Amino acid sequence: MSDYFTVVDLVHALEDVGVKFSLNDQKDGLRIRFCNKKHREDLAEWRAIIRAHRDEVLEYVRTRYMVPDMPEGVNLVCWDLKDSPVAVETTTVVIDPSQFARMTLDQLQCALQDPEHWNGWTVEQLLDRLAQAGAIVALERR
Repeated sequence: MSDYFTVVDLVHALEDVGVKFSLNDQKDGLRIRFCNKKHREDLAEWRAIIRAHRDEVLEYVRTRYMVPDMPEGVNLVCWDLKDSPVAVETTTVVIDPSQFARMTLDQLQCALQDPEHWNGWTVEQLLDRLAQAGAIVALERR
């Protein structure tokens, strides 16, 4: 990619104008859906950039769909992340649900491992934030 754009920037910029990226399991490839035919024509130069960096874009999209390892003591109930943007709570809008879920799982791990020194969201709030983004987890009973 150029010095000005990363693959993440490219994917997010196109998603902001309505382009949808998904994985095509049958061909082990990338599927790109444009809103309408005119939109497809307007974005022709972007399609060339996507083709030129197809493997990088595919890897980025693939990692967004991968389920991360759960922290110790946490069982995954459902991983069905919503399309962005995702409104979480009343003042948070998530533009990358995968990154949000991974970071929230990291916070949950910290909260569970050292609750006396954890001063962020409560465990219940973290579980709720994950659920709002489409990742439902349950704590193991000890």
